[in-house]
Amino acid sequence: MIDKLVKGKESESSAPRLSVRNFGPIVEGEVELRPFTVFVGPSNTGKSYFAMLIYALHQFYSGTIVAPDVGTPLRRVRSSGSSRTDILDIPYSQIIEMADLIESASMDPTLSELGDILIPQEVATAIWTQVENFLSTAGRFSASLERALGVAESSDIIRIGGSKTLELAVELKGTDGESTVNRFQAMSHNSSWKSSISGIPEALTGSHFNISRTAISVFGERIDRLRLSTRSRGLYEWSLLREIIELLANRLTGDFSEPAYYLPSGRTGMLQAQHLAVTSAIRSVTSTGLRQEEAMPQLSGVIGDFLAQLTAMPVVNGQVYGLPNNLADAMEDDMLGGSIELDETVTGYPIFQYQPRGWKKPMPLMRASAMVSELAPVVLYLRHVLHPGDLLIVEEPESHLHPAMQVEFVRQLAKVVKAGIRVLVTTHSEWVLEELANLVRMSDLPEGKRDGLAGADSSLTTDDLGVWLFEPKRRPKGSLVREIVFSADDGGYISDYEDVAIGTHNSWAGIGNRLEELKQE
Repeated sequence: MIDKLVKGKESESSAPRLSVRNFGPIVEGEVELRPFTVFVGPSNTGKSYFAMLIYALHQFYSGTIVAPDVGTPLRRVRSSGSSRTDILDIPYSQIIEMADLIESASMDPTLSELGDILIPQEVATAIWTQVENFLSTAGRFSASLERALGVAESSDIIRIGGSKTLELAVELKGTDGESTVNRFQAMSHNSSWKSSISGIPEALTGSHFNISRTAISVFGERIDRLRLSTRSRGLYEWSLLREIIELLANRLTGDFSEPAYYLPSGRTGMLQAQHLAVTSAIRSVTSTGLRQEEAMPQLSGVIGDFLAQLTAMPVVNGQVYGLPNNLADAMEDDMLGGSIELDETVTGYPIFQYQPRGWKKPMPLMRASAMVSELAPVVLYLRHVLHPGDLLIVEEPESHLHPAMQVEFVRQLAKVVKAGIRVLVTTHSEWVLEELANLVRMSDLPEGKRDGLAGADSSLTTDDLGVWLFEPKRRPKGSLVREIVFSADDGGYISDYEDVAIGTHNSWAGIGNRLEELKQE
């Protein structure tokens, strides 16, 4: 599967694709990341590995491209009278020319008929060099991946018993519809990484490239903020150059340039213990020297980020950030029977409580049901963190949920997708798959014919939803990843759950036969 990407045979779909070989327990697999992506399969087949890889890629592609400390070099340039900057080696006159062009285009609507802005040659060359280096820095990518998985070195994530090389190909879908393939390889004997990038659109690889007026209008507000917040004209122009670099990188990386948030399995206990963890951390910091130094336990990046995001959850006079409240409100109304309350302690850290409908006072989450604690992080992220375009990864959404609530949670997540948030889930639940199939089947009905049907406002198409099975194999030992194609004739998404159901039915029948034999003896 990875050969298709390596050979540059990019798909016609607008969704980015990932191909891996010898990654963790995975022998080989390819996944297309649709707005709603689902990983199913037995335990220890690599579902979480693949999900963490996607999280690490978001961390990698949304990273900082150029050094943030630009004030000192620019002041040095101005004071010395030099005509060149100290960082990208660009003639200062060309930076001024670029700034003037973009500033004029953003402020004067009558210029909209003049076409796109052509970036000066040496500026374009320097910008492209920065972006190309950014996309192909193998060491920075490996650090993101190792951190997300919580491993010490890359050799720990290369499949045992297979080739000694981990291979990864990422087909990026840029905002202009272009496909660029980024490849990474890791060798097990020394954890060394190699990377390359191909398929870069010709319009971006020359000494000049255009910036569309649409793009200029998108960050026009940023230009205004830069103009107001920078005292030095040189600092303003350099900051604008940084904006252009970010714009070009986002143009190539598409969805991967947006933030990703990972809600790990076991989040119920993490949420309940968050206040204790913060208190313990503060005490350990303030008691240095009073007791012997203890080794701090290590957390994977996804767990550490989850706890840090909870700790930094904004509480500003009840102000709400992120998506419209109705998504979080609907989940509280339809599933929790109450609201998740966010307050802060005297130290400024947030505390989370649950207020059942009709109660005068809230209760600590640790006293609420496991279902409430399981769904509370989703509600909090919807209300305070997520924005359209972001990716929300939820491990085991069925945890601690009655089958009826699993079905309802799937409908709620479908609404989140329809609001512009991308969602990825890993699951073992037959109920989750069956309801997803219902929502896809629902899309075949005209809206006027859906009255009275559960999930009528949560329908999805096969372009919205993709389901991938992680299937264990004996030879070669490991798992293979394949898409489960929706089939209305076969009942939706057919996985290995049917085999389990048949097995339990046959077991029931076998026990019954033995009981009948005993009666006849």
